[in-house]
Amino acid sequence: MQTTLPNGEGIRWPEGRNVAVLLTFDFDADRLQAAYFGREDLPFADRSRGLYGPDEGLARCLRMLERQAVPATFFVPGAICRRYPDHVRAIAAAGHEVAYHGDLHDSHGAPVPLETERENMDRAEEAIAALTGKKPVGCRLPGGYQQSYTVDLLLERGYRYSSAANPARCCDWAYLYEKDGKKQPLAEFSTDPMLEDLPYYFFTFVAPHHKASYNNAAVREIWQDEFNGRRAEGDKFLCLKLHPALIGRSSRCKMLEDLIVYMRENGAWFATCAQAADYVIARNSPAGEEGAR
Repeated sequence: MQTTLPNGEGIRWPEGRNVAVLLTFDFDADRLQAAYFGREDLPFADRSRGLYGPDEGLARCLRMLERQAVPATFFVPGAICRRYPDHVRAIAAAGHEVAYHGDLHDSHGAPVPLETERENMDRAEEAIAALTGKKPVGCRLPGGYQQSYTVDLLLERGYRYSSAANPARCCDWAYLYEKDGKKQPLAEFSTDPMLEDLPYYFFTFVAPHHKASYNNAAVREIWQDEFNGRRAEGDKFLCLKLHPALIGRSSRCKMLEDLIVYMRENGAWFATCAQAADYVIARNSPAGEEGAR
């Protein structure tokens, strides 16, 4: 007896595309290293690697995205907005989305009291709006980990999507969160270490040691194979989670650009997370569902 298991909700992306590609960048600078080690007194070598993002990697990524005319979503902590306002303005001026990524990026998945998170969001939202003219509508918490209250808090504050490492359902298709059996206007675009640059490229001599430095061709093969698999199945999205300090190195950025060209030539729909969320939410509305099938 053959059993059919669910593998998506039957969505078709614009123009009948089988897969949506969400290029996302966590613009953390050295806050990534501070969170990883849980300390502010970072060794110079590690702080310097983090600062490669604002010093050089971000500009290279923005130039590449401009050449390929594809949109991206940048998750930016409030502290980085305050430290690098011109960099964040440049992201927004290039037409990319700026989304919430904590305020200090100091928890990396550790429990955060609800009221503390409210304060974090107040500060970060104010910083983002001051530079972009828009309140963020998407959330990726530091480390990508949701808290027990996160979904309710995002709905309360009018967010339209989450991009988490530990969502209610970790799957390859987009879905809306539910409350009391009713779908809510909050989409989830979950992440996975396989589609993140950190496991392949993050390097430190400091304990806990992490000395990954993969060959770019191997990383591209993993990401391209996953894209091909999801495209063949249909009803899928692919969310790449990147960091300007890591993927922004010259050879790695060239690899990413080559992959973007390949994905475009093979039917990808490129969108910001906000654009994809709006599409998913509209499709699940009574008026939009039939037309989006």
